[in-house]
Amino acid sequence: MEINYSNLIIGTIITEVIFVGILLFVVDKSKNVSKWYRDFALGAVLSDITVITLCILIARFLYTFLFDKFNIFKFIGLAIVIQIIHDILFSRIIMLFPPGNSRIINIFKSYSETAGYGVLFTDSMMVASSIIFMKLIDGFSLNQKMFTLILSLYLLPYFLYSY
Repeated sequence: MEINYSNLIIGTIITEVIFVGILLFVVDKSKNVSKWYRDFALGAVLSDITVITLCILIARFLYTFLFDKFNIFKFIGLAIVIQIIHDILFSRIIMLFPPGNSRIINIFKSYSETAGYGVLFTDSMMVASSIIFMKLIDGFSLNQKMFTLILSLYLLPYFLYSY
C-alpha cells in the first residue's frame, strides 16, 4: 500500500485546524487542551501533526503484513489501534518522570490525570479524519492541494492566538 506523503501531511494539517478550532472554541475553553495550545502554540501543533503522521505511517507499514487488499476501514482501524497503544504507552512513560522537570511532561501528566479515556477518543478521531482527508484530496490537482495547505496554515495561528 502506497501513501502520498504530501496528501498525508495536508490531510493531517486540515484535521489539526478543525480540531484546534473545536477544542479551543467549543469544547475546552479553559482546561488542559487549551493550556497545551496556549503554552506551546505552534510547537503543540507540530507535535500533534507528527504523532498522527507517525501512527499512520506505522499503520501503512504493518498493513501489508496483515491484509492482502486495501480497505479504508481496516486501515483506519489499524491506525487507531496504533494510536491508542501509543497514547497508553506514552501516558505510562510520562508518569515515570518526576514533576517539575519538563513543562511539556507536566501538562501531559495533568491532562492524563483529568481527561481519562476521552483523550483516546479525541486522538482516534484525529487519526481517522486525517486518513479520510488524505484520501479525499487524492483527486485534487496540485493547485487545489497547495491552496488547501496554505489556507490551513493561514488559519492555524488565528485559532491558536485568538482565545
